Amino acid sequence: MTKSFIAIAIAACLAILACKTNNNTEKKDTPQVDSPNTYETRPMDVPYTIAEKYFLKNDVAEIPNPKIERAEVFNSYFGMATTMGSGGKPTAIDFDVKYVVAVMQPPTDISTTIIPVSLKKLNPRQIEFAYKIEKGEKLSYTMSPNLIVVVDRSNDGMIVLKEEK
Repeated sequence: MTKSFIAIAIAACLAILACKTNNNTEKKDTPQVDSPNTYETRPMDVPYTIAEKYFLKNDVAEIPNPKIERAEVFNSYFGMATTMGSGGKPTAIDFDVKYVVAVMQPPTDISTTIIPVSLKKLNPRQIEFAYKIEKGEKLSYTMSPNLIVVVDRSNDGMIVLKEEK
């Protein structure tokens, strides 16, 4: 055998080993084991629907827990803003299979919109709801900015709110 053939064979073996090493380190969906009982997990998106045609009742100063799991509690904070026409009914919420995440801001005379950014499961017990606040023009009346998102109960966990700037 010639020296060049042996050199090529060695280079090919090293290239194959390098590819196998890279393939093993690039698996992104597999949890990384730190110890036998802990795993590194990546946040996962949680699907949600924005609830429309609801208003925050005038006597509500705050919502102590952003996660609302019962219709009675939800109805103590929010009223239905039904209007005429085909799209005039509020979003239906079946609390047997869904829960809501509610975010509110203090009453203001500045046009204010709460915009959802993401809903992510951080770990088996915690879900983060990130949102932005967009302010506009001065109003001739006072509004109570709020946002309600509807989430399937299969995505359960304690809700953590995160306002993004």
